[in-house]
Amino acid sequence: MLFGGVMNALKIEARIVHDFLDHCWDEAMINGKWVHIDSTLEYPISLDHPHYYEQNWGKKYEYVLAFSKHAVEDVTQRYTQNWDAVIKRREGKKLSFFRGLFQI
Repeated sequence: MLFGGVMNALKIEARIVHDFLDHCWDEAMINGKWVHIDSTLEYPISLDHPHYYEQNWGKKYEYVLAFSKHAVEDVTQRYTQNWDAVIKRREGKKLSFFRGLFQI
């Protein structure tokens, strides 16, 4: 979160991304496109390698959400190469996921 704050202070639009498993990272708006940036990883993996977590850490996503000062966006498709598996994991869980997230 601090890294995103530094980017915003430098007038680089940034937002935090959370996988709701065990990790957060940032995205920065670069040349009109949101780019994955993870200050906990070594360069070059830290920059624009959105499938790294799934490929190397074995992540099995249900939701990956990006939080900016104006919106929350589901960015899961950007971080998975196996969208069909994500959809299967989501089946029947959507309402319970959002209840936990927003305390409904």
